[in-house]
Amino acid sequence: MTIDEVSRCCGIPLKVLQEYDNADPERLSVLITLHQIGFESAEIEAYMKLLEKEDSDGQRLRILERKRRRLLDEIHFQEKQLSQLDYLRYSIRKKQSKKTTI
Repeated sequence: MTIDEVSRCCGIPLKVLQEYDNADPERLSVLITLHQIGFESAEIEAYMKLLEKEDSDGQRLRILERKRRRLLDEIHFQEKQLSQLDYLRYSIRKKQSKKTTI
């Protein structure tokens, strides 16, 4: 697969992939995963630089934990929005059902 095909297939900007053009498949897989879970280019770059350092597991784990917390916060916020939306839908349907039974 060419770099252009990877860019199109995975939705990763060509510029990001070109920075890691000579990466081994394992590093490229990490890069793709980071992009797919919502890391920005600067975050990916910082994470990939840490991969080159020994004993960076703790730092990389903290980065992943921060991202996980942010994603969970977004999910919880969206769940709250869905609940509010469902309540509004319920209210309208309840009102409609009262009109049809009268």
